[in-house]
Amino acid sequence: MSLLNQKTTTTSMEWDQFKSLISKLERDGEYKFCLLIVTGVFTGLRISDLLQLKFSQFTGTDFLNITEKKTKKERRIKINSDLKDIIERVKPKMNIVDDENFIFLNKYGTKPIDKSYVNVKLKQLFKKYRPQYCYY
Repeated sequence: MSLLNQKTTTTSMEWDQFKSLISKLERDGEYKFCLLIVTGVFTGLRISDLLQLKFSQFTGTDFLNITEKKTKKERRIKINSDLKDIIERVKPKMNIVDDENFIFLNKYGTKPIDKSYVNVKLKQLFKKYRPQYCYY
């Protein structure tokens, strides 16, 4: 949320820029945020729903079944093959031992990361990669 009377902007990103960003995040070891962005783009879920996801929900199925936190609606989302490939490629790099853990665990490994932390971290990441992607 922005401050009162503060001007906020958003920009779009071309598909090639998106793929490049994901590759760079993976290359730089930002696996959690690589998965967060990719999962958000391919599923269209709100951040509150993304943060509740577990690796087990993507294992052995072509569909993601969730109950949306805000609307309490049941959703069945077809898992894109590119999303599956990225999860399978990044998961071993994250040293995941239990598929029942949240994908986006906090540094203590006890619960999902906080929405406000996601906002701050995404701003940092987009600023880092800004020359190609953002025009603030």
